[in-house]
Amino acid sequence: MKKLFLFFSLVFSLVNAQYPFQCNENWKLSGTTKPSWMGSGTERGIVYGNMGNGERLYVVSRNGGNKIVVLNPADGSEITLSTPFSFNVSGQNNQLLHINDIAISADNKLFVSSVSSSSNGTEWYLHVATSEGGTLTRYDLTLDATNERVGDRIYVTGSWDDGTITVYAPVASMSSNAKIYKFTTTNQGTDWNKSVITLSGTYTNTAANATITVDPDDGGIWIAGNGASARKHDASGAYVANSQISNARITSSIGGIRFVKIGSKKYLITAIYRANPSTSSSKHTRFTVWDVSTITTTPDSVMSIAPLTTTSDLTNSLNCNVAYKINNDHTLTVYILGTDEGIAAYTSSAALPVELVSFTAVPKENLVTLNWQTATEINTKEFIVERKIAENWSEIGKVAAKGNSNTAVNYTFDDNSKLYGKVAYRIKSVDNDGSFKYSDIVEVNLGLPKTIELLANYPNPFNPATTIYFVMPQAGNVTLKVYNSVGQEVATLLNGYVEAGINQVQFNAENLSSGVYFYRVVSDYGVKSAKMMLMK
Repeated sequence: MKKLFLFFSLVFSLVNAQYPFQCNENWKLSGTTKPSWMGSGTERGIVYGNMGNGERLYVVSRNGGNKIVVLNPADGSEITLSTPFSFNVSGQNNQLLHINDIAISADNKLFVSSVSSSSNGTEWYLHVATSEGGTLTRYDLTLDATNERVGDRIYVTGSWDDGTITVYAPVASMSSNAKIYKFTTTNQGTDWNKSVITLSGTYTNTAANATITVDPDDGGIWIAGNGASARKHDASGAYVANSQISNARITSSIGGIRFVKIGSKKYLITAIYRANPSTSSSKHTRFTVWDVSTITTTPDSVMSIAPLTTTSDLTNSLNCNVAYKINNDHTLTVYILGTDEGIAAYTSSAALPVELVSFTAVPKENLVTLNWQTATEINTKEFIVERKIAENWSEIGKVAAKGNSNTAVNYTFDDNSKLYGKVAYRIKSVDNDGSFKYSDIVEVNLGLPKTIELLANYPNPFNPATTIYFVMPQAGNVTLKVYNSVGQEVATLLNGYVEAGINQVQFNAENLSSGVYFYRVVSDYGVKSAKMMLMK
């Protein structure tokens, strides 16, 4: 099974050679093709979503008025709505920017933030669109202090319709004990509840242009900004040890970050507007994707693109942001917005393989039930179920795979063989091209019988060898012999002391002719026999 690789075909730098990347540029609008709707320092927020009228990119713009520009993600062309988005900003007091960043909920509702003043007032404003087009509903919220700049970046989790919305908004440029506001609503904005996460641990500051994203598994918060490399804090605000990415790996001028989870793998997309880690002079937008499945200061770079433009430095290229989409064919598309520079889209040429996220074995009366779940599948042919008795693995069945899926799929298999003692299982995921990957191993202990028991020999029929399994309730002496179809002894396989539990003996019939044979085991705990077929 192929490892999960996300990669792109423009100029890139490989941090670790285990990622043999390729990529495709879908489209790029920059330089001479920079869109006319882009202004000077007026676009800083972008999201991908579908509000019911098809896939869209939504970009907040202040060029020629406060608006949301709607784009076709297939080519970046502008889509004209019959009723364009608009904002009611009348009476928005003490704001540096009336509108700025944009976020999207799990049920495709849009949230647009203002940027509060860092010197006057405690007002902060949030605008919400529950359908595509028209005037967004404004919510007037209150901060704790007059010196808090909030709204450079926001992040939203949950569903508006389900009443589970949380809006995360960091306070920028706090040197210590920095704050992240959480505004929640359970009744579609009728009431907003405010709480604060205070950063603690090794790093407690926030940078200018503080940007965040959230790990849905543990509620942990990744935070970065201008002059601050990306790092993780847990849901309570405590710094996660060794999570700050080394400046040798990443520039400290980060405009936006996005957390992506694909199966069990975790990635962090960082949009960069001063792209050279060793100098602040290169003001060109690019992005890098990091594998943060394991917390480390030096994560692997799994994708990195060239700047949107290669002309001289853009002195006003002071921000950028990023959005993404996981496609139906299990590739990843990343959309990068560079303030004053342009907008572009890139798609990985590597598909997402099957991701087995759970595998259990449950003993029941006279059988063992195996259950497993995949998070994603691409070109998966089948799952081969294998069982280990004593020290030998053998195939015991197959289950057809769904083939292609980016949602969870559940599978089950019943092993109704007569079994005792410790038994192990694993799943072999096989792709259409023949490549495969094994799952983790699960074990069950089925106990021991009161008398000696025979388990089915494997394989059967066989040529020329097979393995005979028997179970002893306690340690003792055992004799195991093989007879032909007329009762003549042809082999003594065992005559001696064995331990309690499952025992195995190999029978090689290379010098015997095809036919039915019987094996008989004799011990102080009983006598058992069974037949097997030699087929040459």
